[in-house]
Amino acid sequence: MGNLSVIPFTELVERLQRDLLRDNTADEGKYKSLINDIYTDWLPSKVDWRILQTSSYITLSEPYSTGTVSATNGSQNITGSGTTWTASMIGWKIKIEGDDNIYTFTRTGNDSGTLDKPFMGATGTSLTYTLFQDTYSLASDFERLLPYGKNRGLYYFDNGQRYYLEPRREDEFFKYKTVTPDTPLYYWIDIKNNKVVFDPPPKEEMYVYYEYIPRLTRLTEYTTGTVSVTSGSATVTGSGTAFSSFVSAGDYFRIDDDGTGSSSYWYQIESVDSDTQLTLASNYLGNSGSGLSYTISKVPLLSPPLHLAILYGAAIVGAADQESGMVKTWIALFDEITGAYAGNEKAERKGAQRIKTI
Repeated sequence: MGNLSVIPFTELVERLQRDLLRDNTADEGKYKSLINDIYTDWLPSKVDWRILQTSSYITLSEPYSTGTVSATNGSQNITGSGTTWTASMIGWKIKIEGDDNIYTFTRTGNDSGTLDKPFMGATGTSLTYTLFQDTYSLASDFERLLPYGKNRGLYYFDNGQRYYLEPRREDEFFKYKTVTPDTPLYYWIDIKNNKVVFDPPPKEEMYVYYEYIPRLTRLTEYTTGTVSVTSGSATVTGSGTAFSSFVSAGDYFRIDDDGTGSSSYWYQIESVDSDTQLTLASNYLGNSGSGLSYTISKVPLLSPPLHLAILYGAAIVGAADQESGMVKTWIALFDEITGAYAGNEKAERKGAQRIKTI
């Protein structure tokens, strides 16, 4: 793996195909799938997810009830008086005096809006109302809440004290859900839409925090066009490239002529400056050239030793002869590497010793 302890996706594929499974055909598609399947599906079930944990927070909005509204039975249009409704309120819920129904609100102006269904209360003017938000988006890469510890889930701070909200099943949550704003006590996570709903809705602006396991997305590579590099410079110039759309800071770059597979020499990308320019985190050390083939590769979001576990796991699954001695070796290597991350103290010591020898 050249100059790195991490192993970019492309190198994992090349080492799997050429070094471990010894397939010299040009078809890399199935090996890319194997690597990604092990990375996103199989390996996460074998290791302690805490190594991936990250955190985020949600800013809960204060409800709004300034002014009054006029509503007509059977109409979806409402008119405000003394209101200053903003675009940020689109999608909020609204409760109007004299009607027990809750509507989803769409703001069309400072004093005009629509309901998601016809108003079912009695026609009236100067009606009091409350606009509130009880549903919020989770982090875009949210997979699930951190599954460890007695106290887990969503929490907030009050006078320096941490308070945990209680999760509820969907049926129980909506059976007892209230609409009067107060300090949230319960929550339900809508996995399908990546949102969380609070009960009761917040009575004031507040911050709710959570630790979670991020979703592992399938690894990709980018090879479109050609590049020019200068020895001793960190600048990479592309031709026919669209770096801004397909490349991110933190990805890894190589010139293919400098080596492939375990002989690859990779450079981490510091910044994506435009569709045709990258800046590397260190100066390019190879020979200057233009019109060169290159590869930019994503890297697994796992500790470097687990990159090897991805490789061995894919080799186990992809081997034609499951009874071969090499498969038994790969199984042993996979088990011992993952043992260091399984949350088991005995396995951790044994796996750590093996990792030091790889």
